[in-house]
Amino acid sequence: MVSLPNNYSESLQQRIRDHIYSTNETIEESNLFLYLDNSSPIISYTIIKSVLNSLKKLIENSFPNDKSILQSITPIEITEVVYGSADQISMTEYFAPGILMATIFIAPWPFVLFSITKEKKIKFLARSLISGANSLEVLFANLFLQMIILFSQVLVLMFTTFVIWKIPNAGNYFLTASILYTIGVVGILFAIIITYICYSEGEAFIISFSIIIGI
Repeated sequence: MVSLPNNYSESLQQRIRDHIYSTNETIEESNLFLYLDNSSPIISYTIIKSVLNSLKKLIENSFPNDKSILQSITPIEITEVVYGSADQISMTEYFAPGILMATIFIAPWPFVLFSITKEKKIKFLARSLISGANSLEVLFANLFLQMIILFSQVLVLMFTTFVIWKIPNAGNYFLTASILYTIGVVGILFAIIITYICYSEGEAFIISFSIIIGI
């Protein structure tokens, strides 16, 4: 949100004319007051850039012969951060959650795709069904095994992110791990579905990544 003082135009013109001799009252009344949504660095950056460009055009049109004014006046004041943190959020921190979720969704695929397609190739899956196990039991056996492996993958991912890369976590570590684990389980189920309709590992990988890229 942008807030303007009552006599903003007059004060801005007075400030431009007086330069360094402007009074504190004139400076205060010639400022734009921004109330930012800082929950997204992209949004806050876009707002500030848009306001600065508009002010630049205004001053250039008002004083076309004096280019030094742009360097001496920055009439913008960030009064309050409405959403998010007042501290500057880096783009790394902004994109980290999405990268973590995408990574843990894809991480189980090699284990699932290679193990199940290998079982199908050597007829191990068929022998399991002939021996008396039904399809649901085979499915849950594979799912349980992959969920155990997923637990270690989540721990390694969180250790790498928060300890080695030192990306701050503003929330609860347990909730973060729970969300990542749930997304990983969805990734396992997705990979299992793909393996049951494919015969080779290469075919399964191509179809899996084609669907993700298409989405």
